[in-house]
Amino acid sequence: MTQPENGPTSPQAGEPDGERFLQDLDAALQGHEPEGAHAETARFAAQLTGVLQSQAGSAPENLRQKIEEAAAKPAAKDRKASTVVRMDHALKRFRIGVLDLAAIVALTVFGVLIWRSLEIQESAKPDLKPAEPEKRLAAEDAKPPAPDAPKVQAEEPWEKEIRAQLERKVTFELVDTPLEEAIGFLRSLTTASIVLDPKAVEALKTPITLRAQNMTIGVALQWIARMSSLHVALRNQCVFISTKDTTPLEMRVLDVSGLPITPELLASVLSQKFLDPVLEGSNATITSIGNLLQVTHAPESLREIRGMISTIREQAPKGKITFQSGPVPEWKQAIQKALKKKVTFEFVDTPLPEAVAFFQSLSNVNVVVDPKLLAAGPPPITLRVTDMELSIALEWILRLIDCSYSIENEAIYISKTGTTPPILIGYDIKSILKDRGMTPDALRTAVMTTVAPDSWGCTRSIRVSANDTWMFVLQDETVQPQVESLLQKIANPEKP
Repeated sequence: MTQPENGPTSPQAGEPDGERFLQDLDAALQGHEPEGAHAETARFAAQLTGVLQSQAGSAPENLRQKIEEAAAKPAAKDRKASTVVRMDHALKRFRIGVLDLAAIVALTVFGVLIWRSLEIQESAKPDLKPAEPEKRLAAEDAKPPAPDAPKVQAEEPWEKEIRAQLERKVTFELVDTPLEEAIGFLRSLTTASIVLDPKAVEALKTPITLRAQNMTIGVALQWIARMSSLHVALRNQCVFISTKDTTPLEMRVLDVSGLPITPELLASVLSQKFLDPVLEGSNATITSIGNLLQVTHAPESLREIRGMISTIREQAPKGKITFQSGPVPEWKQAIQKALKKKVTFEFVDTPLPEAVAFFQSLSNVNVVVDPKLLAAGPPPITLRVTDMELSIALEWILRLIDCSYSIENEAIYISKTGTTPPILIGYDIKSILKDRGMTPDALRTAVMTTVAPDSWGCTRSIRVSANDTWMFVLQDETVQPQVESLLQKIANPEKP
């Protein structure tokens, strides 16, 4: 920096150097860094601010004139910009560059968001092309019901609490126990209120024989009610056992088009499962109307029926429809495993109750016998087996007295042949009809003449769907494995 003509002077300590200050001020106003004692930016800015704000009015005439001249004087072109000014300009250019880059990035992100939004809206549009019936109907079935459609009521808190109490596991044995006494015994095992309909006078005469091992109280109540031709339901914060179902009914119309089973057959099967002929006076109905199913039933049954229809849609691609939603319950898996145990025994003129008790001790499985079967006095059993599976041994025992069994409600249920509700299983027979050159009628005849030929009738039947690709077999649970085995042998015959 060029020094003034008079040269720098050394001021006394604590006294302002006015002439030097003006030189520094002049340099600062022209965009140059001052030299000397006032070169520090912070101190110089403070002194400059103080002079301009407080001292300019009271400064000597020559000082004010210097300030005005320095302020009006243009910056010298022959002087290089100070380091501070150069840094300030660089920072300004850097900030401008960053802002430009940020603007570009923001515009790019904004454009991507708009593109994604348009893509989502496009994918959300319905496909106007004809879709496969199963996919279309599955999508429609997944839609929530219309606002004006009847709704299935959710469980009340008290219902959930009672169900939780009835899940308690118990072990007991009732032998020829009066119904009222048997229900009183279960009352002592739970805090849930159990009420017996006073109109069930005839049922009070039915003796109850039930051996339960690790069985829930709720299931035990259902077995006792079944043996007495009664019904169990939750009513007004209690368990109500009555001669008929007094649950308020609701009506739903369900779309069953596109299923491999005809609506007429589906309505027939559901009626056998959900319309108990024992419950007189019930207005529950299940009928087919074209491709619709009109169901009037209790809310709990409506939920189960909807679940079965969804199960048909899910299981059809796998080639077998069991009409059972979800995995096999643990209690059923345990019973099936126990029935594979090998046993050796000999019965000689053994009464059925003794044979059942022996069988239960071997298998550690709950066994329930229909009271009507015991009242009829079945003939004694004579049978000797060696290293035979329990399931096969049980089939032989019951065949000798014209009985059968089913696995339900945590137990094996023994009854007269034909009195146990059959189960429905659908088998995909497309490959059999195509590869073996068989007609649906010929395959149907082959099954009915080979597997349990004497059991087929109105309640045990075989029907082939309209498109001739599915065979629906309505039979006892013990007969169904034989049907499946025969179909597998026909589909894969042994080569000589």
